[in-house]
Formats: sequence, C-alpha cells, structure tokens
Amino acid sequence: MRCFIALVPPDNFIGAAAAYLETAGTDGNWRWVRPEGVHITLAFLGDVDAATVDVARSAVASMDGRMRAPALRFGQAEAFPNPRRPRALVLRPTEGHVDAEDVWNALNDELAARAGNAGLPPPNPDWIDGRIWHPHLTLARPKKPDAEVPDLAETPAELRALVRFDRVVLFESLLGQGGSRYRAVETAMLER
Repeated sequence: MRCFIALVPPDNFIGAAAAYLETAGTDGNWRWVRPEGVHITLAFLGDVDAATVDVARSAVASMDGRMRAPALRFGQAEAFPNPRRPRALVLRPTEGHVDAEDVWNALNDELAARAGNAGLPPPNPDWIDGRIWHPHLTLARPKKPDAEVPDLAETPAELRALVRFDRVVLFESLLGQGGSRYRAVETAMLER
C-alpha cells in the first residue's frame, strides 16, 4: 500500500482552495491537485507492507486530542523550490510554522518508536536523516520538467486567513490516470 500522513485543513478551507484552483488551474502544462487532496505532508511512507500500515495507523491514532491544532496563515502561491526549475506550485505558511513543526516531530517520534517496538525500521527516513521540513500545500506539479511557471491569480483572502489544520490523516495514495486519489485510512483530531 502506498501511504503518507498529512495535516488536513477544515472543509471551509478546502472549499476556498477548490474555488481558487478552478480559476488558477487553467494552464495545461501543470497537473493541478484535486481540492480534496489539499494537505501538508507530515511523513511520506511510500509503498509499505501491512505491518508498517499498522504502525502508521497506531501512530496517527495516538495523536487524537494530544496536541493543539496548528493555526497557519499562507502567503501568495509560488514556485517551489524556485521559478527557474519548479517542481511544484505551492502555498507556504507565513505564520504558524513552529506549531506545525511540533506536530511533525511528535508524529515522527511516534512512528519511529512504534516501528522500533514492532522490530521494523523507521518508516519516514527523511525525518530520521535530519532532513529539514518545508511545510507547504501543493497546488500543482509540472507535466514536463521545462514547464514555465504560469501567471498565478492573487491568492484569495480565504486562503490567507489564519486556519487551524485540525486533522492528522493516514492516506492511501491510489495512482491512476489523471493523478493520484487519496483514501483516508486513519484520522486523528487535534485540539481546536
């Protein structure tokens, strides 16, 4: 099963993202995300076996009510990592990054500990290797490596307002024509 764990915004933010993507997502050189796929990745697990899925489920479940939901504010849509060779168009938080990082560390601590207790390697090697986390919401990915960054509409106020990302979700990523679809496997609610 191909999996990842993410922070997910409330439905009103997803609705605002859907409206923005409908107007911004007209450049055919980019694969735009589906609104229901809007999230901030906390851990990319990749293709994992049933034992690792069980570890991930229990780590996510352990987050239920454990921490305060991070309140995030986003800036203007931008090319990531830079406009010359973009790998994605994203929204990055301009506020609340530290609280989101606390959730990222707590979740990955749980993943590593539970995997160790089960005799498995840590499922998120990026975290173990000390990679710096760059929280962002992906809006689109280029269809070709040389795709030019499209003119992006002004990010609407609803997407720049302070919003609490109140869910930690283990997703299965289902690859298919037209992009990935995500199925929630386990969900934990953070404190509002």
